[in-house]
Amino acid sequence: MHFPFQYLAPPQDGIYNYEFMAVPPIEASATVITAIEVEYILDPMPEDLLGVRIHEEQNNMVELLNNIL
Repeated sequence: MHFPFQYLAPPQDGIYNYEFMAVPPIEASATVITAIEVEYILDPMPEDLLGVRIHEEQNNMVELLNNIL
């Protein structure tokens, strides 16, 4: 699941924040690290958007827009 942060004003650094929460499997599964993908369509895209920061329980990651497009 992913949740965008709610802003009263756009972020000054142009980096928009999202919280990411993985839901563990219900059934038994192997304990391995696997890639997780998420897609979120930001519409309309803010004019000041420079990148996104993904927050999760133990870490966070920033991806700049010029690296995405």
